[in-house]
Amino acid sequence: MPESSAIQVAKTRNLAPGAAPVAVEVTGARDSDVLASLAANAPFPDRDIRLGRVSLQRGGGRDITFPSPAGAVTFRGAGSAFAGLGVYRNASAAFEDLRPGEKIAPVIAFPPGGDHRYVVLRWGYELEGHLKGSLGLGAGAAVNFGADGRKEGVFAVIRRLPAATGARDALAAAVNSWVIPTQLTSHAQLDPGTWILAEVDGSFTATV
Repeated sequence: MPESSAIQVAKTRNLAPGAAPVAVEVTGARDSDVLASLAANAPFPDRDIRLGRVSLQRGGGRDITFPSPAGAVTFRGAGSAFAGLGVYRNASAAFEDLRPGEKIAPVIAFPPGGDHRYVVLRWGYELEGHLKGSLGLGAGAAVNFGADGRKEGVFAVIRRLPAATGARDALAAAVNSWVIPTQLTSHAQLDPGTWILAEVDGSFTATV
């Protein structure tokens, strides 16, 4: 059985100017066939792989920082309660798993999966101290922390990819589509079949 720590992909897109590529590594998978698919870059098993069954972190555990007009947005490199990967035949099912213990209504009408799968990269984000608990997400939205004691908001990237896509390629596609909405000047910057979700004051907002 392959070691999960040996499975990693590089994020080379949507980083701060001059930033080095970011390694994202698999730290564990509860299902041996999923881990084997990632190691061999074979298609994922033909079933839903729910969020929480594949865990991720940044290589080395350092935090990941994205530029934003409102200030830096920081994702925990290690120890995030949410960092992980899921694969679904129906994207709406992923919303049940975005925040454990809470059933979240889908905010997007997704096309049928068909011979495609929905690959979900989920991560937890926090705010730099100088932002004083507020992060501009575009479209007038702001995220505020502290009132409910939560330290992380949920952020997710959803990619619709052919079912035959190699598992490691699918992970890389989701990782490289990871972007803060305020980094975008046009929806054309997103690859087709990409959705960005961010938790805003306990609800989810989407960039399509």
